[in-house]
Amino acid sequence: MQNYPESAFQNNVIAADFAGCDRLFTQSVPVHDASAFCAVEGVNEGDSLSVLDELVPDDVYVLAAGSTTSSLAFHMTSGHVPEIAGSSETGTAGASLHLDGTVTLMSAAGRIARAIILVETDTRDHIAGIYLAPIDPIAPGTPFSIIALDRLSTRAAFDELIGHAAVNPVMKPAKNAAPSAGIRA
Repeated sequence: MQNYPESAFQNNVIAADFAGCDRLFTQSVPVHDASAFCAVEGVNEGDSLSVLDELVPDDVYVLAAGSTTSSLAFHMTSGHVPEIAGSSETGTAGASLHLDGTVTLMSAAGRIARAIILVETDTRDHIAGIYLAPIDPIAPGTPFSIIALDRLSTRAAFDELIGHAAVNPVMKPAKNAAPSAGIRA
């Protein structure tokens, strides 16, 4: 079983930016399981989507025909760690969730699509699941080349995905909450 890279824990923008949010509010995002998005050309040919550190620009990926999204629901724990909610259609309830990074893709026709890679880990920090959360539509069967990999703007992309501004009225700060860790997009 693969461990989630230590360097990626340092970049876990959900935990840093949502520090101080109440656990009571659940958010959800549409995701594809990584196994539905496979490399058909390039260094990772034959492999399904993986963590950001293992992806290679110019590799070409295709979303499997008939692939549909599932709802990945999450909330914050009292320790300010995002975890998968019991109401989630996918993933393991109670597992930690990490915002790994943003991938920018381009089709042969020049259409740009962005997506966020989310990583589920178990209690030993082993990777239990990898999900592709499309910000822009990704048509099944259409080849997309990776043109950019990014961790720095992932929080802004995540805000766009869940449809809220920098201050989310649904996720209220807890009383006497400390300011966030200061990760900037």
